[in-house]
Amino acid sequence: MNPSQPPQRQTPSTGNQAQPSPYQSTPHDPANPYPQQPQQQQQGFPMGPRTDGFAITSMVLGIIAVVSCYFGAIPGLIAVIFGHLSLGKIKKDPQTIGGKGMAIAGLVTGYIGIAVTIFCVVALALAVNSDDGPFSVFGEEFQESFEAEMKKQQEELEESARGSEELVPDQE
Repeated sequence: MNPSQPPQRQTPSTGNQAQPSPYQSTPHDPANPYPQQPQQQQQGFPMGPRTDGFAITSMVLGIIAVVSCYFGAIPGLIAVIFGHLSLGKIKKDPQTIGGKGMAIAGLVTGYIGIAVTIFCVVALALAVNSDDGPFSVFGEEFQESFEAEMKKQQEELEESARGSEELVPDQE
């Protein structure tokens, strides 16, 4: 026994060597000021099913479809297709493939994006084709005033043409 080291406690031997407690103080070694801590096995959480890539794609494209109202039918349609494919894969193997919520969100937002696009296109078509709508370039009032102005200019031209015929003698 070394007199410079404190006495160590000995545990009774039961046939197998006991692991030292991590809370026991270790003797100070000037050559190693930072002694290694005993390694403990860390137990993590069990891994759940991995999220299906089609489900993520469906959700992202569905959000894009809702945000881009005029061009939302294209990403919305793709989101609906990927959402249905993903739900089919998840239904076949639910223990290893996850993402059902994302697939459903992609389906819902995809259908909403398609509906919003159809609504915007129909509303725009009706607004452009209506005579009194806010997007009407040539409404009834404008057409009436335009026709009246054209008629007035035509009459003035005819009068000036008659007046110039009277001033110009025949050259026969």
